Amino acid sequence: MKKSNENIEDINIENKEKKTFWFKFSIREIVICALILSMFIAAKSINSLIPELLPGIKFQLIYILLPIISLVFGWKISGITMSIYIFIIAWLAPTFFIHGITYVKGAKFVFLEYLLDYAIPILSLAIIPGLVLNFENKLWVFLFITLAFVITFFSHFIAGIVMWGSYAQWGYGPVAYSAAANSIIVWSAFGFSAVFAYPCVTRIRIAISNVFVQKGYEVER
Repeated sequence: MKKSNENIEDINIENKEKKTFWFKFSIREIVICALILSMFIAAKSINSLIPELLPGIKFQLIYILLPIISLVFGWKISGITMSIYIFIIAWLAPTFFIHGITYVKGAKFVFLEYLLDYAIPILSLAIIPGLVLNFENKLWVFLFITLAFVITFFSHFIAGIVMWGSYAQWGYGPVAYSAAANSIIVWSAFGFSAVFAYPCVTRIRIAISNVFVQKGYEVER
């Protein structure tokens, strides 16, 4: 009888913890997550219309958008939202969102390619900039954005060597070609983010704060 009561208590505690987890997300936060997802998917759609600079090399609009989202809404919301995109939405339409993965030779490389070319870059740019504790300090904002892009670059760089080395062009070896190609992709987006992210985020945060203050909500980071 005692064991039965203990089991019931354990079940009640477990159910309470589950409810507590879900109730941590307010309606406003759920709406923000949906907004971020819609913006990201729209950016991906626009990005698909941008012509390639060189074969396999294309400017990534989403790499400019992600640091701004992270700085505006914080690392938790942006990180959770991008996790939903990476592990659920992207797999529902892989030919559009993660089409490059279908060219990987051998099933054993699929997970590694997905991790290096999609999961790590997207989550790095979605989470790391939002970890800035003192937003007023422009130097810290710049450093955190830089760190996110450094991780993104090295993740793509390794993927380029391991998965795409046989596609090297211009007489370059896998290492040199991966470094050159990914420098164009990543650091071009970094240049835009370094210049425009802070002023854009500042204005967006002020606008959002004014809206929520007028509606009587408390603005959170």
